[in-house]
Amino acid sequence: MRALSLFPEPGEPRVLFAGPALVLYAEKESAVLQENAPTWREFSQRTRAWLPAGRCVVVTNHADHPVQHASLIFHSRNFEPHLARLYRLIRESAARAA
Repeated sequence: MRALSLFPEPGEPRVLFAGPALVLYAEKESAVLQENAPTWREFSQRTRAWLPAGRCVVVTNHADHPVQHASLIFHSRNFEPHLARLYRLIRESAARAA
């Protein structure tokens, strides 16, 4: 704790990548991670600062089984629309640049 307390406060966020990016969070992230952890807040509030062409999305399932943390295998249909949109954006960006 003493070493952590000596770390400087984080500065203003800077751009990490200017291309299309997608951050996906499962709706039941709290099933594994601490529900009030700062990770979700940081990503949701700073996605555009770090990834200007990025989006931060919560992946949900409207059926009886909520999307659990790291369950891409079991909930792939819930992730697919978000991934398809990202790939379409990349393809359209490449076509415009050509």
